Amino acid sequence: MNNAILQANDGPMDLRRIKEVLVIKALAGNFLQPLRSFFKDMQLGWTDCGTAQAKKIGDLSMIELDRQFFAAQVQDYNEAADVVMHEIMHHLFAHLHIARQFQEQGYNDALQNVAEDAVINAYLHRIGCSGFATRYYEDEDEYAFLRPHSCVFKNTAGWFGKKRAVTLQLLGQSEQMEIRNFYEGLYRLGITLEKALEFFKKHFPKSAERQLLIGSHAGRAKSDGTKRGEKPQVESVFSNEEARAILDALHIMLPPQTARNNFAQVIQRITTAVNRPGNRRTGTTLSRRVPAKFSQRDIIRLEQGRDLFTRTIYKCKEVWIFMDISGSVAEYIPFVAGLVVSLRQSNLAVRAVCWANRIREAELMDLCKGLLPADLGSGTDGEVVAAFLVQEKIAQAIIITDNYAGKLETKIPSQVHVCLIGIFSKEGSFLDRAKVPHSHAHVLRL
Repeated sequence: MNNAILQANDGPMDLRRIKEVLVIKALAGNFLQPLRSFFKDMQLGWTDCGTAQAKKIGDLSMIELDRQFFAAQVQDYNEAADVVMHEIMHHLFAHLHIARQFQEQGYNDALQNVAEDAVINAYLHRIGCSGFATRYYEDEDEYAFLRPHSCVFKNTAGWFGKKRAVTLQLLGQSEQMEIRNFYEGLYRLGITLEKALEFFKKHFPKSAERQLLIGSHAGRAKSDGTKRGEKPQVESVFSNEEARAILDALHIMLPPQTARNNFAQVIQRITTAVNRPGNRRTGTTLSRRVPAKFSQRDIIRLEQGRDLFTRTIYKCKEVWIFMDISGSVAEYIPFVAGLVVSLRQSNLAVRAVCWANRIREAELMDLCKGLLPADLGSGTDGEVVAAFLVQEKIAQAIIITDNYAGKLETKIPSQVHVCLIGIFSKEGSFLDRAKVPHSHAHVLRL
């Protein structure tokens, strides 16, 4: 019988911990609901498959992780979850079923692998699951397209394929533009798999083969002899019971329906009230990308033979979430998670702070999971938040508190949304109009 899926303790990392981090990342990327049923049926285990591999046996979805690759290349559970999410996307995009179709059109396994991985990594970057790919892949040849924030495409002086002694400068201008436009379109999620296959067949008909791709699927079209509808006799490492246990362990993400309704209303009001769009202009730079409309300076440069054009630089606006952890706040974590998702969908950067007597910036992933710092004191000092807002010149803030935070000495010029929890104070502290003239109060009800 098939023995590809092994026990959880047979590899360098704990599979249960990988899956817990995966659930949290899916939640933060607003991706948990469509994956919920997939999590329950997925088989996950350690093999010697090379890197990682999506596999199908009958109706069973399987993901294999290579022991040696993870031990040598994967630094932590966050990166491990990125790799597993990558393989899940192969299943969701049905790449294992369309392989034969593209083979008949002249696209071999190597071309399919790099094209599929490029499209997947662009999607993963959008939901915050591309950290491993950015660190792992070289920034040249076809590998540059598999990593976000490639430096290769920023200027023509940068090497493109050092091992091949080819630079972008040695390519024709139309080919340079085609390569850059493909990369930018890829990470705007504007490139289909068909377009990616055409692109890589034209520019990279033979792979450099210096790095193992995450999830090489050579032989994926082969049958293992299992009849359709027949379940292989293997133990499920990720059973329905275990999936429910993981989701139950994260029950703080699922508040009662009455609380969810209230949370949703407050989230909608806050998201609508913060400034939009999420990008603000910070200056200009020069770029070789042809603009939609030429300025007078662009025309002068063209007459001088310089194909450089003015391009506006934008920076994503930030919203800060301040959580008062001097009391019991675990029941309000679902509100924070939903708020983070909503603000990010509005193209806003989100940062988080926990505070009591002292203040400290927190990881959003930890905050959404309920992992709060324990060394910030037991009292509540709103002045540390006020001073932080002024010092960091924060324009928009969301403060989750019972508002028993003492008298504020520092005037806060920021736009502040005060989310009141528990038995709260209706006046003073962050509701003092003299100190916080741009405050808006919202009540969170459980």
